[in-house]
Amino acid sequence: MANIALGQSITGAFTTEDPLRSGYRLDEYDLTGVDDYRQLTIELTATNTTTPLLINLVDTITGNIVASKEAAVNGQGKISLSNTIFPGSNYRLLIGGQSGSYTVATIDGGKATSIVTPYTARNNGDGTQAAVGTVGQSGQFFSLASSNANTDKFLLDIALGVDRTQLYAVGSDSPYGNPGDRDILFKIDPGRATGDQVVEIGLIKDSVTNQVLSINLNSLTYGPDGQLYTTGSGGNDLYTLNPTTAVATSVRSNMPGDLVSGGDLVYDPTGNRFLVASILFRPDGTRGSSLWSI
Repeated sequence: MANIALGQSITGAFTTEDPLRSGYRLDEYDLTGVDDYRQLTIELTATNTTTPLLINLVDTITGNIVASKEAAVNGQGKISLSNTIFPGSNYRLLIGGQSGSYTVATIDGGKATSIVTPYTARNNGDGTQAAVGTVGQSGQFFSLASSNANTDKFLLDIALGVDRTQLYAVGSDSPYGNPGDRDILFKIDPGRATGDQVVEIGLIKDSVTNQVLSINLNSLTYGPDGQLYTTGSGGNDLYTLNPTTAVATSVRSNMPGDLVSGGDLVYDPTGNRFLVASILFRPDGTRGSSLWSI
């Protein structure tokens, strides 16, 4: 087994001496020289353009395949896989083909500056949806965590803990906040197997009534006390959210009726306050945005 560093290109060959799994001759490379939240593209180019190719990105700590790209016979002899390096993980590349020489390259996409969830989940091309990803200076989306392509749940906002590894999301049965849509808490775990990295913790329930909330909780952040905080467009409360039980506890009620959460909530340490982006409804029927302090 060899190492491959960020920005490196290595030439090899698929031979009968390579291990055979699921019809592929496999070569392995340990990925080195990458830092947390680095955006990475792996390119595999083969001389034999008539056989399928495979790239698996494996977390060696968990042993899970965290990202995968497979291409059937396409006459091009080239495939690529883009992903984001998650903290606390060690990665190995498994590349597969059937015969002939190849070149594998690791391309630096830059440092991620934001973690995002697409309004409509993007398809990764491998039967999974890129439910969470990153964006950097290039503006290109790189996958971080994927869900099953058949999922009927939608993520609306994400919160990242101070240790940069605790990642949670709020969502619902639809992306539109329709009446009756249930609010749901998810944990994002990029170390799990691809397609199983968005884990539904449960329906969010009110701590007092024990009723499932249906108020389009679309904003999520961490507070200075390390707790999750959330609010939604269909209510006027600010809640803390238990990440284990999905129980929401109101800590501020009767917020102004004009405050309609637009999908973003942050804590401002300078002002010791929460800031929420609100949908602004103008008298002429048009909409805009306004910023509120809680």
